Amino acid sequence: MKSETIQEKLRILEQTNNIRILYAAESGSRAWGIESVDSDYDIRFVYVRPTLNYLGNHPAADTIELLDGDLDFEGWDLRKTFHLLEKGNVTQLEWLASPIVYRECVAELRDVAGAFMRWNHDISHYYGLTKRIYMDCLKDHDEWPLKKALYAVRSMMMTRRMGCLSLLGSAHKHELPPISFQSIMDIVFSSTETYQVVAELLDTSTSKIGDLTIREILSQWLGIKRSGGEVMTVPTNRRIEEQIEKDLLLAHSMAQSHVIAIKPSSLSRADHFIQRVILG
Repeated sequence: MKSETIQEKLRILEQTNNIRILYAAESGSRAWGIESVDSDYDIRFVYVRPTLNYLGNHPAADTIELLDGDLDFEGWDLRKTFHLLEKGNVTQLEWLASPIVYRECVAELRDVAGAFMRWNHDISHYYGLTKRIYMDCLKDHDEWPLKKALYAVRSMMMTRRMGCLSLLGSAHKHELPPISFQSIMDIVFSSTETYQVVAELLDTSTSKIGDLTIREILSQWLGIKRSGGEVMTVPTNRRIEEQIEKDLLLAHSMAQSHVIAIKPSSLSRADHFIQRVILG
């Protein structure tokens, strides 16, 4: 029922704004699999306008927003999407990798966008996000907002994944990121050689908190979050707090490496793709 409502709203957005939506998907907690019973729907989309809209002296708005009850729509023009990807906006890549898709993307969009991934730049993004949440909401607090705790741990696991990509070779470096908390956890705690090296370095896969490993604690938190509301809290967990601090130190050192430039061929391919889509 909700999906049908979202589809109808997307059609209305196309009609009222004279746009063509190329891709629409869920973002945030529902895409990550950590939604609560009262979570909103965060729908993100990429669109293009008729060709003539790009030729005038005063181009049309490159963002569209609509808030309707628990439905939060935000869309970006295709050119703005790639402009932000070029600047290193990781959020765009997460949109394109969402497991909940309302309007499937045009051919090549994911592939062209994936070439804009730069592992050390992405590490900086997730490192900064983790540090901000940790310092503002978790450090030295008696209780943790469960939503913020899961967000911080998810970002930290994404940082580990990007660090592993730097070791796995170029064949893996343009893979769009996993989105759901569970899938990231499965990858980071994987038994494959490279990921196991990271797990052993960070001492997380078998570290115990009472009778539970960190992975088991996180799985328990997921269950609590899905069955509860947005304002659920959990007691401060010193072992996980220590692990976040340890991860932050490692991520900081990885993020300091030289920023990888986007290949000219990737930029040229993106330009040709944008032109082809706008010209129809």
